[in-house]
Amino acid sequence: MNIAIVTINQENAATASWQAAQDFSGCTLAHWKIEPQPAVAEQVLDALVEQWQRTPADVVLFPPGTFGDELSTRLAWRLHGASICQVTSLDIPTVSVRKSHWGNALTATLQTEKRPLCLSLARQAGADKNATLPSGMQQ
Repeated sequence: MNIAIVTINQENAATASWQAAQDFSGCTLAHWKIEPQPAVAEQVLDALVEQWQRTPADVVLFPPGTFGDELSTRLAWRLHGASICQVTSLDIPTVSVRKSHWGNALTATLQTEKRPLCLSLARQAGADKNATLPSGMQQ
């Protein structure tokens, strides 16, 4: 499975901390950088579509926050894929994600067959602020 990890302004601690808790063995990871952060998502959507056409990914991970939520949703729409925002985990073998609902009272497990699956991550309390992305990812 091909997975693209999108970072904005080299702020990758939250993404790296989340990634450390997942099992990406057997996956090909690519790193897509957005620098500097644009004022609006529209400014980078065409570039993200072009990047996906050059290096197609089954899953595209966006950082936590409203900008990541918007990019995830809008890129999925443009590529006729699926978007799930604020996910807490990704199960690679089943390509299912978990996310909190009802004010963290429930945890939903969601799955879709549409690709690319564009995900934005949920903010995680206690995330390692010094975590770094693994070396050797395709740039």
